[in-house]
Amino acid sequence: EMSGREWIRERIGDNEFVDLFIKSFLGWADSVLDVPAGELAREIKAALKWGGPGLVKGGCSAITGELARIVEGSGGKILTRKKAVKIDLDSKKVITADGEEFPFDVLISNIGIRETVELIGRDNFDREYLKKVDSLRPSEGIKYNVALKGGPRIGNTVVFTLDTERINGYNEPTSVSPELAKDGYTLIMLHHALQSKNVKAERRKGIEDIYRIFPNLDEEGEILLIQSYLDGNPVNRVASGQTVEGFSVQDIYIVGDAYKPPGGIEVDGIALGVMRTLERLNLGSFSEWYL
Repeated sequence: EMSGREWIRERIGDNEFVDLFIKSFLGWADSVLDVPAGELAREIKAALKWGGPGLVKGGCSAITGELARIVEGSGGKILTRKKAVKIDLDSKKVITADGEEFPFDVLISNIGIRETVELIGRDNFDREYLKKVDSLRPSEGIKYNVALKGGPRIGNTVVFTLDTERINGYNEPTSVSPELAKDGYTLIMLHHALQSKNVKAERRKGIEDIYRIFPNLDEEGEILLIQSYLDGNPVNRVASGQTVEGFSVQDIYIVGDAYKPPGGIEVDGIALGVMRTLERLNLGSFSEWYL
């Protein structure tokens, strides 16, 4: 449970550059400014094992689109515009807001541990499990989309910003998916972990940092969009460094941003959680991937 940044200081001494880099890395990768030492050690191991962070061609829709293709190609169906309001354990059915019932043998939920517990009913869980679930905290942050004149300039990587007040880093999606910007422009996405609940003040400081990074922004481009991820729509429903192993109801499993095993960052962490779920269903062995 020791602070990751404090652990680094103990290992290498008081080094301002390293501390600012770790802070920037965590703000970008996890949308928090610190994690437990064990989590940070595994995230460093992941970066050394798999390489630094990058981008997926086509963005998020490329990932969800491929998942949908595999589901449908395997005979599955994808239902949209259906709001689940209850999970009935006795009949093993999911009940929707319009009264439809969907029976299940195995239910895999990616809406979050706390949210799944609420659909089932808290009275179906013991106090110790609920205590663990209630202790989980999300990670929150703000993302800025900026259009700049000219072609790609940094490539498929991340620039970590160490001399800013809020912005932790930025990448360039158009370096792999040029269609994301109109001709003659490149798209830059900047992000920072939320440091207070005063979102207006956080945005203002973030914008000030953007002008510090791109001092000629008014002549060379513009801020297109600012997205705030908090409350019911956080960056991650469970911040990195917190993991509740197993779900205490038979035949129901948790995946997604609420279940990322130690060391897993964003999509990598979700994939690790899916692997563990597959193992619990006796559908494979993935131990070589664990950190």
